[in-house]
Amino acid sequence: MPINVLIVEPNSLVRETVSQMVSLSGCLPIAVCDYPQAIGALSSIKVELLITGIGEDNDHVFSLANQAKKMQPSIKIVTSTRFKNLGFAEASAFVSVPFSPSDLRMAIQRALG
Repeated sequence: MPINVLIVEPNSLVRETVSQMVSLSGCLPIAVCDYPQAIGALSSIKVELLITGIGEDNDHVFSLANQAKKMQPSIKIVTSTRFKNLGFAEASAFVSVPFSPSDLRMAIQRALG
């Protein structure tokens, strides 16, 4: 059974592209555009992996990661960023933007161990 991967991305084109990459990795993408939708998804389904970006509005990313860990303690987190050396302790793996399907697949594998 494929693992559920929650993708939180406000940009619809990026969200769809990442969803396709996740699907090609053999996982089941659950794509949402914002924090409230992500919390709703986390409330209703078991999610093994959260993929979200780090950018200009990091407070929402950190809040989401912390809330996801509280709701589903075993969840792993992959963050994507275009900023060098920017990350946070909750992340299980990082991927630099722009990234290829194989870059994302490797980050997913690193996160899931």
